[in-house]
Amino acid sequence: MISPADWFAGLSLLFIGVFGIVLHLIEMSAMTKLTCRYVGFRFILSQSVADVLMLIQFGVWPGVVVFTKNSLIAESMRTPVHIYMDGVWFSVCYMSVVISITRLVCVKYPMQFRQLRHRTCFYISVGAWLLAFGQSVIVHSMSWFVSLHYDEEGYGMTGDWEKHATQGTQTYYLVTSVVIVATYLVVYSIAAVLIVMQRNMILRLTRPKGTSTTNLVNGTRSSIIRRNQAIAVELRLMIPCAASAVIYIIGQILINGGVGQGKWTGYAVMVIFSLQSLVNPILRIVFSETLRCEIYRVFCVKAGKLTTTPLFTVNKLVPSLFLGPTTTVQNIVHANIMN
Repeated sequence: MISPADWFAGLSLLFIGVFGIVLHLIEMSAMTKLTCRYVGFRFILSQSVADVLMLIQFGVWPGVVVFTKNSLIAESMRTPVHIYMDGVWFSVCYMSVVISITRLVCVKYPMQFRQLRHRTCFYISVGAWLLAFGQSVIVHSMSWFVSLHYDEEGYGMTGDWEKHATQGTQTYYLVTSVVIVATYLVVYSIAAVLIVMQRNMILRLTRPKGTSTTNLVNGTRSSIIRRNQAIAVELRLMIPCAASAVIYIIGQILINGGVGQGKWTGYAVMVIFSLQSLVNPILRIVFSETLRCEIYRVFCVKAGKLTTTPLFTVNKLVPSLFLGPTTTVQNIVHANIMN
């Protein structure tokens, strides 16, 4: 018999999973068009695919298990399924690192970054996925590793938690998570420093000095202003990435036994990992006017309702310290938040 707690846990997990998948599909429908013009979206599209798989395995699947009281997999398939799940999880982790590195390259070498071919981007993304699944297969072959499976009586995953904590599995996940988080936080910190340094340089170049401003060639001035706007747009990516990192860290604390084991701890782990994949498209849509306008264009064109009315802008959410005094809404729309 399904209890009220089961209804709450099952419905909430299913809602997060289904809602997140729909949101990702909407975002991906726009990103597939933007990848032709903007390099950054090519890598984010790969991460979105991994996020959809994460929402299935941490949202939809455990939600179904809660209602059916059946893990939906044979006991002999538990290890292969966990290999797959770990591979997906590491794919998200490694794609986060790849995206952070591309942000740094975009800030430091913008022209070279924009010249990356589709094939090169594809190979980089596939390399991250192969590394993730290769690592998962190798680790599962180790005698000390303890795999988990869906708990038919609980709201998450279960296994031999004593061996998980004492034989090295918990330590393995913890060390891996710390290394991954530290890597992309360091990379984003370096990118932020470069952005501020470039902003200060641009402000010095555009500061009026007697009649020097009037003598500045229009094309050069426009180029400098656009560069300032591009830097401001790049900085907005720090917000969703920082939020994703915080959720990631909280999830690792829970899944590594930070608050003990139990039915609701398992539920909390499922929810947090699902939310980690859910908030990514939300934050990108909020802070990327390029993506937001493309979504509007794609779905309104199909519905025959395309208008010239602009979507809401998030300029007021971004401090003028980063935008600079000459930034306009029109220019930001044409700037690429992912590029």
